[in-house]
Amino acid sequence: MTLQDDCLIAITDGKPVPARTLAELPPWRAVLMARVANKAGVPIEGGSLDELILEASRVGGTGALVWPLR
Repeated sequence: MTLQDDCLIAITDGKPVPARTLAELPPWRAVLMARVANKAGVPIEGGSLDELILEASRVGGTGALVWPLR
């Protein structure tokens, strides 16, 4: 829950969502947070939303993200 809160606080503050937080979330939860950020016009650190979706697809629902990409 704390990781999700970190993402949502960054989004509501208009700050980029931290890559380290996204990397610790389950893959599709990270995608969900990134989609919320995208709708709010806030970037994510470590790569693009499309790249995050590809990475989540690669590792599946139970794998661990390799994030950030850059």
